[in-house]
Amino acid sequence: LQIALVIFLIVFGGAGGFILLKTAGGSIPVAEMLFPMLGLIGFGVWIWHSVEKSKPGTYRPDRLPTDLFP
Repeated sequence: LQIALVIFLIVFGGAGGFILLKTAGGSIPVAEMLFPMLGLIGFGVWIWHSVEKSKPGTYRPDRLPTDLFP
């Protein structure tokens, strides 16, 4: 999981840093920067949640999903 964290930080940190660098340089207006940053953050959170949910030791077969079996 530590290698996945490093790759995650390099990819999403690099993309976010590039967008912020272009905004600070004045080549991208701030309003046009907000939606890509929000999308990048949302996608990163989704990927992180998926990795955390599927790591070893998190599956409990005795707990049935409540949306399927109320």
